[in-house]
Order: sequence, then C-alpha cells, then structure tokens
Amino acid sequence: MNSLRDRFANQLSETLIKIREFRRYTSCMPKCIFSEDEAGSKEHIWPQWLLARKNFGDFRLKRAGAPEVILKNGGQLIVKSVCGKCNNGWMSKLEQEAMPLLIPMFEGKPITLNQSQQFTLAIWIAKMAFLFDSTKGRNAQNIFYEKNEGLAFANRRQMPQFTGIWFGSLDEEHRSIDGADFTMLSNDGSRIGEGSSVTLANEHFVAQICSLRLKETPTNRTVLNVESKPGDWDNMLLPIWPPVHQTINWPPKVSFTNGGPNGYDYLMDRWRIGQEVLRVNKVAVEELPDDG
Repeated sequence: MNSLRDRFANQLSETLIKIREFRRYTSCMPKCIFSEDEAGSKEHIWPQWLLARKNFGDFRLKRAGAPEVILKNGGQLIVKSVCGKCNNGWMSKLEQEAMPLLIPMFEGKPITLNQSQQFTLAIWIAKMAFLFDSTKGRNAQNIFYEKNEGLAFANRRQMPQFTGIWFGSLDEEHRSIDGADFTMLSNDGSRIGEGSSVTLANEHFVAQICSLRLKETPTNRTVLNVESKPGDWDNMLLPIWPPVHQTINWPPKVSFTNGGPNGYDYLMDRWRIGQEVLRVNKVAVEELPDDG
C-alpha cells in the first residue's frame, strides 16, 4: 500500500511540475499585436490573393533602422505576430471588404470612392503598417505602434492618433514596401517626438501612412503641422485619413514615375526628416520574417 501511495505521490509531483513549466512557458509566449491572445499564426503582410495576381520576382525590403535586403521569394513577407482568431476573423473580413476597391486601382482603372470606402482602404493600409512594424522583431527597441493602439484598432477600428494616410498612382507596375522611423524636432533643435511612415506600391497603386507620437501627450485637442520634404504632393496624392472629401476620384492628377522629378523614390523619402531612429537590436536587424 505504501509503495502504491508513494508511486501516486511521485506521479502527482511530476504532473504538478509539468503544469508549472507549461504555465511558465505560455506566460513567456509573445502576444498578438491586436489582442491578448498568443501570437504565432502565420500572416502574409502582402495578402496571398494580392501576390497571386502577379509575380514581380525578387523583392526589395527596407525596414526602419535596418539595412535594405533583397528577398528571393517574390514578396512573401510572413510574420507570426498575430493570433489565429484575428488572422481568420476581422483581418480576413477586412481583406474581403478592401479587395473590390483595390483591384481597379491595381489595374490602373479610374474609381470613385465614397467616405465609407475611403475608410475601408485607410484601415487596410493601417493594418499593413502594423504588420510591417512587427517585422522589426519582438524585442526591437524601435517598435512604433503600442499595444493599446493595436487593441483599439482591432476592436473599434480606431486609427492611431496623429495619423495621415494618402494614396496615388504609378505610371508603371511595381511592388515594394518601405519603412522609415524619424525624430521630430522643434525650431530650437530639441526633440519633441518621433514618427513612423510606411510607403507601399502594388501594380499601379501607391499608398503612404505616417503616424506621429509626441514626447509629451497633449491634454487638449492638438493639431500638428509637420512639414514634409517638398514635392507636388497635392496633385500626386489623395488624402483619405483624416477624412477630407465626401467622394474622391482616383487616380490623382499626376502619377508617380520610375525616376525623374515625379519619381516614386521621392515619395519614400517624403517623411525622412529629422534623424532616423536606429534603436534596433542586432537580432531584429538580421532576422528576416519566417516564410516557412
């Protein structure tokens, strides 16, 4: 009897140890950027339906604070920063809402967008920015979007504060995504905040999102007047967030080109003002998204 009791006690002790180890392991697992659930679901930054439309070959990747790299997988950027519930839930639904609006622009066909449709596209572009921000690495010091912003974005479709979104057109087909983090300086040169921009292009469609964060949170309604680099932006970009027009007609008056005074590269450099934020640990710089 004592032998049986001792054997049971040992098994119980081993089980409790395994439970504690499992709890310790799961408590250390990264959380989804949009929820409190565990991350790990594979999510394509460029949606699979978009990649299936056209293969542009090698893909140029430029992340904020990291050197430019060339990926040989046709642009299949995959992250594990979201949970299965988000990936297969609201994010999948968003793709279905945005797809019929994006496809005409990908193909360079004129389209008129009401304010609700503009908001759908703004949310889709912001979702891309959140995912692209997460490619910096789980422990990177320059992750820009905060957890509370991801929660509000997923639960209420609330855009991060001080965010602007524009889109335009390309005169030829292209696919790229480019990120830059930068500091905001006052007239006397002191640092008052930082910003993050993501510029993306697919086929004939171009979009850019820029979010700003002040060093000190304003207590009253605040309007930030941040000057970008000079360019014919009013004729080349249509603002969709914050909402300005009830309806807009795409494409804009002037398209971006592959080089020259209206080159797409100028758009990527539009918000590279102040000093680029380079607080990225070595692992985050060297680690590429897992495409397995």
